[in-house]
Amino acid sequence: IIIAYIHNMKLIKFMGFLGTATMLIILIWTLTNVGNSEAPLRDSPPLAFVAIVVMNTVALSLSFGISLCAKLKRQSAVSVAIESSNQNAPLAIAILLLSLEDGYERDLALNVPVIYMLTNILFV
Repeated sequence: IIIAYIHNMKLIKFMGFLGTATMLIILIWTLTNVGNSEAPLRDSPPLAFVAIVVMNTVALSLSFGISLCAKLKRQSAVSVAIESSNQNAPLAIAILLLSLEDGYERDLALNVPVIYMLTNILFV
């Protein structure tokens, strides 16, 4: 909020770069750790991939459409759509890592936010 109020373009660009770098670091770390797990992504059922992609697409489309119906500017509608469809996969990963013991069940559960994060990268 403070950054938007100041309207400092250098600061806004820096924060955008910092957000992108953070996302890439989390993605690389997650993919390297999932590759070493007892339940790799390739073992996830295809229906899990389909369900997550459909859920992400519907959330993005509905939130964008509702934002436009509420007469938000296009740029604001895109922001609302991205924030509404992007459901904090890194937070879900952290909760799973802290809540479940090492093993197959935790590794299998971690596949869902990883797939979600990958589909968000495709949309955003």
